[in-house]
Amino acid sequence: MGTLIGLTFGIGLLLMAESWNPRPSRPQRAVRRHPLESLLLRAGMPDVAPRTVVAAVAAAAVAGTAAGAVTSVPVMALLAGAAAAWTPFAVVRSRAARRQREHAEAWPDAVDHLASAVRAGLSLPEALIQLGQRGPEPLRDPFTQFGRDYGSSGRFAESLDRLKARLADPVGDRVVEALRIAREVLGGDLGRLLRSLSGFLRDDLRTRGEIESRQSWTIGAARLTRSIGESLGSNAAITRRLRRCASDDDVEDFRVRQATWGAIGLAIAVAVSLLAWSAAHPPVVALLLWCGAGLVGGCLACDQALSSQVRRHETRMRAEFPTIADLLALSVAAGESPVAAIERVSRVSHGALSLELGRVLADVRAGATVVDALDVLAARTGVLSVARFAEALAVAIDRGTPLIDVLHAQAADVRETARRELIESGGRREIAMMVPVVFLILPVTIAYTLCQFGSIDGHRKASFKE
Repeated sequence: MGTLIGLTFGIGLLLMAESWNPRPSRPQRAVRRHPLESLLLRAGMPDVAPRTVVAAVAAAAVAGTAAGAVTSVPVMALLAGAAAAWTPFAVVRSRAARRQREHAEAWPDAVDHLASAVRAGLSLPEALIQLGQRGPEPLRDPFTQFGRDYGSSGRFAESLDRLKARLADPVGDRVVEALRIAREVLGGDLGRLLRSLSGFLRDDLRTRGEIESRQSWTIGAARLTRSIGESLGSNAAITRRLRRCASDDDVEDFRVRQATWGAIGLAIAVAVSLLAWSAAHPPVVALLLWCGAGLVGGCLACDQALSSQVRRHETRMRAEFPTIADLLALSVAAGESPVAAIERVSRVSHGALSLELGRVLADVRAGATVVDALDVLAARTGVLSVARFAEALAVAIDRGTPLIDVLHAQAADVRETARRELIESGGRREIAMMVPVVFLILPVTIAYTLCQFGSIDGHRKASFKE
């Protein structure tokens, strides 16, 4: 018994000595994720397991092979299976690229929000938490989860690590590490670092925009796909487009107008069918299909008219925005309040954006706060630059930060966006110029050359016979 007590006492002394001289902990090795898991994180799908994608690929491959086997052509079956198997990967990669592009466009505004919050006296964790409420829309969910992590643990570094893992974005990694260094090293120079970081991100975004503008045909294809989806949209999509074009109509009014257009198309198709029946007696089924096509064509023409109205309205807003932002900056610099500046600018200017500012003033006079009215404008408009401007202005008013720098920065961003869109338009025109060259001038030149060679060969043969 004494031996056991002595052994226990000795082990206790040994453990106490080890606790006084702790061994240096080995650095934890970075966990290497599977490439498919990293792709899912970049696509914003952390809850989807890689094996689910693999199972979807296998099922798609089997279905594609079975569909191709119906044709009894082995090559077609193989191609169909390969195409079906590649579709899930293509969808995930497309979503990851779109999410990364949206984050890259939103990060400069997010850093501006952080700078204004720090300038207003908030700490860095509080400023990051507020990004989940008032930051750019694509970044709100990760920062909302950051607020939950930080509120439950109180550990800023670990919460930043989880935020970086959720973002899965190279630009986000740069911002998170810059914030970590700023909190640990710089201290009082945090506002200056955030302003410099915002300038670097904007320069990077401009460079990427110029590079992507050289590939304007891909952007045009994406916009065409989105417009087709909107044309076949629901009542919610129609309501959103009516709000974007500042129309006073509701969904019922648009449906009545669409039915009228459809009736006009049906009447035209019936008139053409009667003329065709009196002239040649075509099949009745063809005439019925023609009348149905007239009805559907009238409805789609009304929808396309609404889409073109939205595009014209938003184009005018983009063209007016830099001037409106500069006028607001001058009014605020002269000492006027934000509401008075908006009222003055909406009174002395005329156009689509002035109409939207007038609606903001109407909301404020109806009892809403300026911040809420600007948030409604940001949610209502389909112009990304105007939405960012409204959100930045609402944040600056809410926190009491200077508005002049925000307004000038937003105007500069819009001018840069307009320049990039002009480059994209030039790229599309360059491709369009190649169509007559390739399909008209080049074939005519080749045919003319071949005819000349044939005539020369005929003259030579005739001279040899003589």
